[in-house]
Amino acid sequence: MIDVCTPDGRLTGTRKSKSAVHRDGDWHISVHVWLLTPENQLLLQRRADEKENYPGLWDVSVAGHISAGETAMEAAVREANEEIGIELGPDGFDFLWRIPEAVVLRGGRYRDNEIHDIYLVRKALDPAALVLQPGEVAAVRLVEVQELARMAARMDRSLVPHWLEYEALITRLSGTLDWP
Repeated sequence: MIDVCTPDGRLTGTRKSKSAVHRDGDWHISVHVWLLTPENQLLLQRRADEKENYPGLWDVSVAGHISAGETAMEAAVREANEEIGIELGPDGFDFLWRIPEAVVLRGGRYRDNEIHDIYLVRKALDPAALVLQPGEVAAVRLVEVQELARMAARMDRSLVPHWLEYEALITRLSGTLDWP
């Protein structure tokens, strides 16, 4: 079940199944977690081919819906563990911003009115050691921030089209790539 919200992110008190939310076009909240290594590389995940939207495309490091009654931080920690098998504590997350995104897919049968709560986690990681969730994540890879910038600038069709998010992330990281 997912909490339905207003377009500005206020909870309405209504809860629906994920399929009903997307069928009806209800606004809801998800989390996006970007993992940045000490080498200033971002982890991308390739969505599994069986995903209902954007199958096989490269996407944010970790993403998922916030379950009804769950906080964004709880969802972010849960999704990181489920999707790529890493344990993250809430103290390692930097909240970046919230971006609304409205997308209509599959001839109007899938309406995704979603607010993304976006986080950055700075973490050393070995992509080969990650445990990928079958049916969700097909592969992972590290890319330099500037490579993602080039891909986003040309609207590379191998990426999930989160163009505003990529631009905001790249702008943010351009001035803060050095680790503390």
